[in-house]
Amino acid sequence: MARSQGAEILMQSSSNCEASKIRVFVGLQTLAGDWLAPVRQSLYEESYPGIESLRLTPERNLHVTLKFLGLMAEEAIPELSLHLAQVCAKHQVFNYHCRGLGHFKQSIWLGVDPSPELLALSKDIENCCALLGFAAEQKRFTPHVTIARYGKAARPPLSNLTDRFGEQEWFVGAISEAYLFKSETLPAGAKYTVIERYPLKP
Repeated sequence: MARSQGAEILMQSSSNCEASKIRVFVGLQTLAGDWLAPVRQSLYEESYPGIESLRLTPERNLHVTLKFLGLMAEEAIPELSLHLAQVCAKHQVFNYHCRGLGHFKQSIWLGVDPSPELLALSKDIENCCALLGFAAEQKRFTPHVTIARYGKAARPPLSNLTDRFGEQEWFVGAISEAYLFKSETLPAGAKYTVIERYPLKP
C-alpha cells in the first residue's frame, strides 16, 4: 500500500468542515443473551456512592474495538473500506472466548482472550490504518466488551465484582467479519451503526 494513498485520505479528512465528518471505529460485534444478566444485576445488589450515574451498555452496542479512527470525512470512507476489506479477507474465520471481568477508569468490561488469530487481525488492521495516515495506537491492545460506565464520583464495588466474576466463562463465539461503525453521542446515549462489513476468509 503506497503512503501517498494514505496521505490522500488524510488530506480529504482534514480539508472538509466538521459538519461533513463522522466518528468511526473498526470493531467486532459480540453475542448478547441471558449470560449477561447476572453480572448486570450484581451492579445493583448493593448501594454505593454514585450508583445513579451507572449506565449499562445496551445489548445492541456490545462490541470489541479493534481500532478507533476518530473523525473523518464521509467521502474518504470508500477508500478506507477498500483497504480494510483486503486486510480482513486474508484472515480465516475464528472463534473467540469471552471470560473474566475487569475495569478501566469509569467503565466495567468483560475480557476477551487475546488469541493469536485476534491479535493478528488487530495488528494487520492497525498497520493498514497507519499506512493510511491514522495515528498509531500507543496503548497495548486489550480486547474487551464494555458492559457499563459510571460517573467520576461513583464508587462501584469493583473488588467484589472481580472476585466474583474474574474467572467467569461467558461464552464462545465465532468471528466471521469485522465492521466499520459510525459512533454518535445522542441525548439517549451512544449509538453505534454498522456502515461497512469486511468478511473474513471462510
